[in-house]
Amino acid sequence: MSVSDTEDVYDGISGQLSGGNSDGLLAILVIFISLSCYNVLELVILVLSTFRRWGGLYFWSLLASGVLGVVPYSVGFLLKFFSHVNSTLSVSILTIGWWIMVTGQSFVLYSRLHLVLRDERVLHRVLYMIIANIFFLHVPTTVLTYGSNVIKNDKEVRSPWVEGYNIMEKIQMTGFTIQEVIISVLYVWETVKMLQLGSSRENQRIMRQLVGINVVIVLMDLALLGLEYAS
Repeated sequence: MSVSDTEDVYDGISGQLSGGNSDGLLAILVIFISLSCYNVLELVILVLSTFRRWGGLYFWSLLASGVLGVVPYSVGFLLKFFSHVNSTLSVSILTIGWWIMVTGQSFVLYSRLHLVLRDERVLHRVLYMIIANIFFLHVPTTVLTYGSNVIKNDKEVRSPWVEGYNIMEKIQMTGFTIQEVIISVLYVWETVKMLQLGSSRENQRIMRQLVGINVVIVLMDLALLGLEYAS
C-alpha cells in the first residue's frame, strides 16, 4: 500500500476524513453517533426500570458495554474528527470505549448462556476464549492504532503502522465475530433443546424471542464483517 493510500478517506480508525465528500461523511458520522448515544440512553432506562435486582454479570455487562463502551467510543470519534485535541487523547478515549464495548457485548452473551447451559466445562472454555481474545486481538490492535494516529510527521514511518492496522482490523473483526457466533450458536442450540423438552407457552414465547435476537446478532456480525472485507 502506498503512502497516499494511508490518507484514503476509508482508512477507518487510522485514516482521516479528507477529499470532496468529507462534509457528507461527517454528517453521516454525526447521525450514527447520535443514534448510538440515544440507544445507550434508552438501554439504561430499560435496564434500570426492568431489572428487579440491580446486580449480576448480565446487568453490569449491559450497562458497561453501553455507558462505558459505546459512549466513550463515540466521543472519541467526535474528538478525532470534530476537534483539534491531541490525537493521543481522542484515540485513548475511543480505544477504551472499543475494549469495553466489544468485550462487554461478549460478556452480555456469555451471561445469558448460564440460563440454558449447565456444563461448567463449556462455560469455562467460553470464558477463557473471551479473556484470551483480549490479549490476542485487543492488545495488538491498540498498539497499531496508536502508531497509526500518533505518528503524523513522517509518512514513511507511519505507512507501515497504517498498513499493519488495516490488516489487524480485519483479523480482530474476524476473531470477535467468530467469538460471538460461537456463544450465540451455543445459546440457540441449548435453547432449542429446552423447547423440545416442553415448557409453558409463555416460557416458549420468551425463548423463541431470545433465539431470534441471537440469530439477528449473528447476521449483523456477519454483515459487518462482510463490509470490512469489502473495504
